Amino acid sequence: MVEAPNIALAFAAGLVSFLSPCCLPLVPGYLATVAGIAPGAPGRRVDPRVILGSLVFVATFSLIFVVLGLTATAVGDFLFETSPPSTRWRASRSSRWAVFSSRRCSWLG
Repeated sequence: MVEAPNIALAFAAGLVSFLSPCCLPLVPGYLATVAGIAPGAPGRRVDPRVILGSLVFVATFSLIFVVLGLTATAVGDFLFETSPPSTRWRASRSSRWAVFSSRRCSWLG
């Protein structure tokens, strides 16, 4: 069984993902859309409804993905525990073949 990652490692991975060049530029536009004002507009203020709406959005988004992750883990554990050893061997062999093939096709990526 694979050990669970450290919470600090998971947090660091999430932070790196958030700071990546494909996610970070979206933040000002998202915040402007949620707040209902342009990023450079004068008269900025903190609206409690915006903060509450953002917190509800983040909480439900997180809850959905946590539940999906737990479900996928449970299904994977069930399939691993109930599969015969020959199936596990074939899966391992297929995985090694996929890694070997991807290394040989270096021109693809």
